[in-house]
Amino acid sequence: MTNLEIIKELYRAFGEKDYEAFLNITTEDIEWIQNEGFPNGATYKGASIVIERVFKANSNNWEGFTY
Repeated sequence: MTNLEIIKELYRAFGEKDYEAFLNITTEDIEWIQNEGFPNGATYKGASIVIERVFKANSNNWEGFTY
């Protein structure tokens, strides 16, 4: 996959909440920085943690939340 294809697949995975694809694209040592000032702003380490504490948390906190 080219870098552009990876980014497109990542955005597709976000939009469709395809967490399995996110796990396949990233590595378990990923660091995700959720900006301070944004709810749950912090640095999260690990793909599984990012899914739970960022993606699922945002979806649970806001009806219709999309990336």
